Amino acid sequence: MMMRVPVYNIDPQEFWNDPYPELKSMRAECPVAYVPQLVAVLPTRRSDIFENEK
Repeated sequence: MMMRVPVYNIDPQEFWNDPYPELKSMRAECPVAYVPQLVAVLPTRRSDIFENEK
């Protein structure tokens, strides 16, 4: 079964300059989200990143 993740939109230029405010918001709202501007699903919790990037 495939899980659907929330969509989270960002301003790519602001994210490039300083991603931490958006990542903090993402962690609070939806720790895993599809970001269409990056064409990627992003995990934002350290433990999720550690587990899934291997």
